[in-house]
Amino acid sequence: MSWFNPLAHRLLMFGAYRFPLWLRQFDRAVNTRRMLQQYRAVLDANPPLDGIHAGKKAFVIGNGPSIGKQDLTLARGHVVFVMNEFHKHQDYARIRPTYHYVFDDGLFEEIPYAVLFRSQLMASQIDGTMFVVPATLHPIARHRSSQFPAGTTAGVLNYNRMRELTPDQLAQLNFGLTLPWFFNVAQHCILHGILMGCREIVLLGLDHNYHLLNSEDQYFFAESHIDRTPAYDYDLLGKTNGSYYWWLTQIWEDHILLKQFAASRGVSIINATHGGLLDVYPRKRFESLVEKSG
Repeated sequence: MSWFNPLAHRLLMFGAYRFPLWLRQFDRAVNTRRMLQQYRAVLDANPPLDGIHAGKKAFVIGNGPSIGKQDLTLARGHVVFVMNEFHKHQDYARIRPTYHYVFDDGLFEEIPYAVLFRSQLMASQIDGTMFVVPATLHPIARHRSSQFPAGTTAGVLNYNRMRELTPDQLAQLNFGLTLPWFFNVAQHCILHGILMGCREIVLLGLDHNYHLLNSEDQYFFAESHIDRTPAYDYDLLGKTNGSYYWWLTQIWEDHILLKQFAASRGVSIINATHGGLLDVYPRKRFESLVEKSG
């Protein structure tokens, strides 16, 4: 299938939903095989991740402003997923995250904001914390010997949307294959926590109220978007209301699919975010969940 190159893929997927289902499925199958071949070395270099935290409780901590009202150090000792700029949290070292996800493509660019981000992140690195990056960016991370060191960086290959997968494909998901991609980094963490065997996943800082806040108030850390260059920050608020609410709808629908997938594997997802608009998962008070864990 060497004739089916990326250019042919882009031509095929231009107006993809005008094509019949079988043709879209064929395209996904061919492209999946090509990507697995291209990034097999990255996936094979990962430590064993499937089922690694069987039966454990995990915390997925987003960067919403609500985490400023919670004592996140209570999550220490559990499996903890954080993402992107969480190293700016004052208790980063005390929490000792298990995994730090860097999934925003712009953070790998050679632009001032991204270079500063990587420098600060490496300066904050904690022993025992594994960085997780997209496999497509993993060679870049490996190339920078002083950043994302090979021994503490895993790469995951994201392709297809979760809604495009059949029940059989969902049942076979594992870190050696392509995994669904999401618009929200926390959703990657949720899916990976399920595949890692966690029995309960607690969500923090998933405020999901972007459209109610000024852009500089959307994170727990104080920072003006003036500091970010347009090449990094793709501001959906600058688009039409239709495109912005389409984006929000995709995030909500993916949460529903993740909840269903978790239930199929006997995993419970609890939203312990302080406030916020995410209403897909049952809510509980964060402190009570930690107290019950002893």
